[in-house]
Amino acid sequence: YHPSLNVNGLGSFVSDRVAFDPWLGSAIRPPATFTISGRITRDTANGTGLPGVMVNLQGASQATTETDQDGYYSFAGLSDGYYLVSPGLQGYAFAPSSLNIQLAGSDALGSNFIATINLADVAFSVNSIVVMRPISPTPKKYCSFSVSLDKPLSPGESAAVKYATLPGTAAEGVDFVVKSGTLTFLAGQSLTQTVNVELKVTTAGDPAEFFYLTLKDPTNATLLVSSGTCTIAPPQFVFLPIVKK
Repeated sequence: YHPSLNVNGLGSFVSDRVAFDPWLGSAIRPPATFTISGRITRDTANGTGLPGVMVNLQGASQATTETDQDGYYSFAGLSDGYYLVSPGLQGYAFAPSSLNIQLAGSDALGSNFIATINLADVAFSVNSIVVMRPISPTPKKYCSFSVSLDKPLSPGESAAVKYATLPGTAAEGVDFVVKSGTLTFLAGQSLTQTVNVELKVTTAGDPAEFFYLTLKDPTNATLLVSSGTCTIAPPQFVFLPIVKK
């Protein structure tokens, strides 16, 4: 205790500069955080860096950044967990189209991509959504992803893209039904198609979990946003008061 600021040695006393608290135990340390970083290069792993690429981070945290003038990108301050990193830039194809990363006590450096020119003038994107966890098998409940083209196709043209589910914290066959396939878009038709992924009934007390829908191997198009996240949230009940007249 402090003889003048905290004479009795009990409780807490705050001066204009220092807080004295005899109940304070060991120092409180902030949780450890980690970084996912990498580089996007042209044509080969040793190629020149490609600036201005939009890089999406999904999973335990969500963020977006762009590569710098030398093709580097970085996401800092991340906790342990599952993440999906996917690049996108009109006029380019990327290999791989996305990276599935698990942070477990260390950084994920060197998460690199290779970009090649793709002359297609349309691009695919997929959205991210949040749904409530089903608590009954009927009616069936789905995570409905929207896969869209950024602009109409020219007359007589078509474009296609493959899609597949990818687990995050949500498990295949336990939380959702695995699904994959190909979407084909024709000139003059809708710019958006829906992929419905069936959700499984699990314990109502399960925490929020997530999985992804990834796009790959586009035909006559590029990928602008190649992955979407479905967050399965715990059921929420709203209690309405009963008013007696």
